[in-house]
Amino acid sequence: MPMPVEIRLPQAKLGYAATHGRKGENLEVVLREFTSSEDGNLFISRLEGIALIVKDS
Repeated sequence: MPMPVEIRLPQAKLGYAATHGRKGENLEVVLREFTSSEDGNLFISRLEGIALIVKDS
């Protein structure tokens, strides 16, 4: 059985941008959502985003 891993981020992340934008534009931010493997590419993109946040911390 794999051992649990604790990840501590130096600061809380706000959320995901709901759309693409350019510097200076206002964007909608997704603060909370429920996704599962049934959501296909959206679910994969969220998992990849978490990996990038952890990697950059």
